[in-house]
Amino acid sequence: MNPVTGEPYEPQIVPRADYSRVLAEFWADGPQSETPPGHWFTITNSVLNHPLFEKRWEGQGEIMNDLEFDVRTYLAIGGAVHDAAVACWSAKGFYDYTRPIMAIRYMIDHGQCSDMNLPSYDPAGIPLIPGFIELVQAGDPLAGDNDENVNKVKLYTFRGPVEATGLDGVGWILGENWWTFQVRTFVTPPFPGYYSGHSTYSRTAAEVLTALTGSEYFPGGLGEFFAAQDEYLRASPGPSVDVHLQWASYKDASDQCSLSRIYGGLHPPCDDIPGRIVGTEIAPMVFDKANGYYNAGIPHVMAITSDKSMLTDADAGTQVTLVIEFSEDMDEASVPAISFPLGSPAGAIVENNASWIDATHYQIVYDIFDIDAEISNVVAKVQTAMDLQSNEIVPALQFVFNIDMANPAVADINFSENIVNDEVANNGIMILNIVFDEAMNTDFAPVITYPVQDISGSMMLNESLSYWQDDMTYVAIYDLVDDNNDAGSVTVVVAEAQDAAGNLLQELTIEGAFVVDTENPILASAEASHPFINTNFIGAEFTVSAMFAEEMDPNFVPVVAYSSNEPFINTLGTLVSEGWSSGSSYEWTYSVNASDEELPMVFISVSGGQDMYGNPQVPQDSEPFFGVDTHPATLVSAVSNASFFNDALSGTECFQSLSHLMMKWIATKCQPSNSLTIQSQTTLWYLMLVQVHG
Repeated sequence: MNPVTGEPYEPQIVPRADYSRVLAEFWADGPQSETPPGHWFTITNSVLNHPLFEKRWEGQGEIMNDLEFDVRTYLAIGGAVHDAAVACWSAKGFYDYTRPIMAIRYMIDHGQCSDMNLPSYDPAGIPLIPGFIELVQAGDPLAGDNDENVNKVKLYTFRGPVEATGLDGVGWILGENWWTFQVRTFVTPPFPGYYSGHSTYSRTAAEVLTALTGSEYFPGGLGEFFAAQDEYLRASPGPSVDVHLQWASYKDASDQCSLSRIYGGLHPPCDDIPGRIVGTEIAPMVFDKANGYYNAGIPHVMAITSDKSMLTDADAGTQVTLVIEFSEDMDEASVPAISFPLGSPAGAIVENNASWIDATHYQIVYDIFDIDAEISNVVAKVQTAMDLQSNEIVPALQFVFNIDMANPAVADINFSENIVNDEVANNGIMILNIVFDEAMNTDFAPVITYPVQDISGSMMLNESLSYWQDDMTYVAIYDLVDDNNDAGSVTVVVAEAQDAAGNLLQELTIEGAFVVDTENPILASAEASHPFINTNFIGAEFTVSAMFAEEMDPNFVPVVAYSSNEPFINTLGTLVSEGWSSGSSYEWTYSVNASDEELPMVFISVSGGQDMYGNPQVPQDSEPFFGVDTHPATLVSAVSNASFFNDALSGTECFQSLSHLMMKWIATKCQPSNSLTIQSQTTLWYLMLVQVHG
């Protein structure tokens, strides 16, 4: 229902900017207001005065008169927000933590931290985000008359209260002038931020309202505030449409109040949730205390005690005992009803037995089971027991224990190096950071093992240097050794750490976490396209191949040297091509030159390669694997075993022997090459025959 016109309206979608700005101002509670705790008294008044609300304490029993119910309510709410203030401001004083305006302006004063090649770089600066956080350029409207603001950081943001700046809405401003979204008279409070008072007050009051009304919901199922279009906001014009803030439950309103401080720029998100948690702890204790005053003459619960304040994995299979102490002797024929309306421990505890210890003490024993979950602030409610005059007790609420049976887990793990190679190993140190998903017991370091690969000689945990950075981060430091080990991808297992409650870590196994390869690649073999270079190869191509024992980095070109560079270099003087023929084989192809060289044994030396993990190749010589003879054959002399042939020599072996020698010479020098042409061979035979037959 529209509170202005009284007409029903349809649910609507409003611009997020309107919603967040209305939240920021509605819940601001700054100067000249009812203040944050006072805001919850106005909400309480709206509940007490609602026509559908019946004033039954805790939603039960007869309707009370206005004075009694209102006095009880004000005492409970007032005591609750007072205790919330004590708890919250104790934390603020202890942590003395920053506010957004201080953090943002501090970073902007230092410049930008995104790019060290840009102006105004400082590691303590603010990250640049195009369209939101940029550097002022020459010609920018913010540059100044003399470009005095060039290279300063500018922000696209709320430009400040319109009555202070004269600027309307959102736009670019110098970062050093950043404002919160508030009116001019409401500056950032001059006390620490952590944790949020608004969050603490609101959640505490919402929980107490839930307890004293007996319902978590506003009367009629809806609480509402109306912000009229273009009329409500003061820090800037707006909202641009009518905005209806609505809450089904008191907790909804509390959560909205908490968010308003983030939207307004008064708190970072980390300030919010701790305040809410503290509120849920304070409220039931305060309400129980208030009930004790209201019911001083009526039997009531003095205390509910537990023999365990925290249930953990270690308690599974054992028992927890609650003892209820009453203000007077009770009728032991009556049985107190025990329930858990806040932080239900269903599944974690199952009642085993219950009995009266004596007239003022009742005991319930529960069996404990591991539910692998965390439940904070379990609150027990006691009702229905009667005293000896048949007066029923006032229902009581009291915190009894927390449950933490959730096993901690590793949230993140990272290594300072992805590959441990020669260079990394020679630097001597590797760092492993393990981040857990909750606070850990820092008396116990995690156990880190490498069960698959043997890297014991490559990495050794330095226990004296390893440490807990905080209660959620463990830093393991390893000493590295270049032990020429090729372990490959390493499997890491993290186990045996404990959280603050003593629950064991869920074992984490990471396959392929990093690589250990400090083994230098070697030349496995070398080959030539032919075992012997002779005159047949002149003008042809000859290939030398080097085969390595592992995959090599193709960006590194190995260099080949030959055993005899002079005069052998003349034979393979022209390099036609070179390159990787496979991941582990490199080839050099030469054009064979006409030379005059004889080298019966040639071997090569290869160096300069690098494997895929950055380890340099060990320079190596090959075994002799080819020979060279490009020396052309020539007839130096022809000798006969007789100076004159006559009839007397006819039939002897002189001529045959000479022919045999000549054939042997030709076979040795001329086959299978074509170094001597057919014409040359014929000429040799002719000369020989002339000489023989004279």
